Amino acid sequence: MPPDLGLIYLDREVGMTHWAGMNQNNYRVGASATDMGVGALHRDELRVPEFSRSSMMQSIWVNGASVQPQKLTKPRAKRRASQAN
Repeated sequence: MPPDLGLIYLDREVGMTHWAGMNQNNYRVGASATDMGVGALHRDELRVPEFSRSSMMQSIWVNGASVQPQKLTKPRAKRRASQAN
């Protein structure tokens, strides 16, 4: 792989130690879906709901060898029009 190119995996799993990418927290997504399903059963909601529900889980960036470390640079301050001349 060229040194200026990096690859990421958008659904990175724990065992993918050489890949950089996003940990989508699949275990928590499944637990949340189970909780929503069990809750619907407890409320005797046995039909397709009139309005859908959704849940969001935060994903986490995980560093890996497939992406080279980047130097962080400060953005340059914008110059005012009066300073430009």
